[in-house]
Amino acid sequence: MSFKFSRDDKSTAAGVRRIARQEIESALSEIADADMGFDEKVHRVRRRCKKLRGLIRLIRPGFNTYSSVNAAVREAAAGLAHTRDAAVVVETLDSLAKAGNGSVEPGTYERLRARLTERAVHKASSAEEERLLEEFAGRVGALEDSITGWRLEKREFAALEGGLTQVYKRMGKSMLLARVVPSDENFHEWRKMVKYHWHHIGLMREGAPDVLGVSRTMADSLGETLGEHHNLAVLIDILGEGALEDGGRAAQAAARERQKELARRAFDLGLQLTAETPRALARRFERYWALLRK
Repeated sequence: MSFKFSRDDKSTAAGVRRIARQEIESALSEIADADMGFDEKVHRVRRRCKKLRGLIRLIRPGFNTYSSVNAAVREAAAGLAHTRDAAVVVETLDSLAKAGNGSVEPGTYERLRARLTERAVHKASSAEEERLLEEFAGRVGALEDSITGWRLEKREFAALEGGLTQVYKRMGKSMLLARVVPSDENFHEWRKMVKYHWHHIGLMREGAPDVLGVSRTMADSLGETLGEHHNLAVLIDILGEGALEDGGRAAQAAARERQKELARRAFDLGLQLTAETPRALARRFERYWALLRK
């Protein structure tokens, strides 16, 4: 089954345990895939970790072991983070060059790309790569062993309502803060809440797929827009380093202009996505859950 609750789940808690076990087993299977390269494995299993954190965020208010489980998933993903982030910076520069923002002299992007590519080359040995993957597998394997004991304080939609509305409220508040204080940190916090909300929509989409499909697409678009904004912030920081001075200032200016464009788009989407009150959202999703459990 995919990452969503099912009519076949005997209870909300049973569905949570099934989905969590499914994601961990898929991550372990991807690590063991001999036909998949190291970078692709890292990309895939980090996505699994984000989905797991979205799942437990949904049940957070009534999940007593939330803190320890969340820390375990976060630490497992953090052990692999640096191996992916460097490559994303090169991809971000390519997107910036394609967008054509700012006044950047010919050849600048090519020179910067060569330097960033060199920076992104993974220098770890095969043995080091194997060690990192083994550590990840050990951490999530231990987490999988604990899933059988996961318990929720409430049943059915009541077990999900608190987490759903908490994230929705924080998404709206972080959007407003990013509007008043448009720092990279505030945009990044907003993005995290949007991604959690996107996961929550996806988890419950079986109840009203035609309606929730539209909301999920909008949340996905907003998350991708804010993701590009964040990647540009990382790129701007790197371009400010002394080793990348050649053309870096002009590219930084272009990146900041692109961030402004993305921010305008993000606020347009964000205002639509948060148009209803948290209470209204909860009542609407409660009805979708009832359809799912029929």
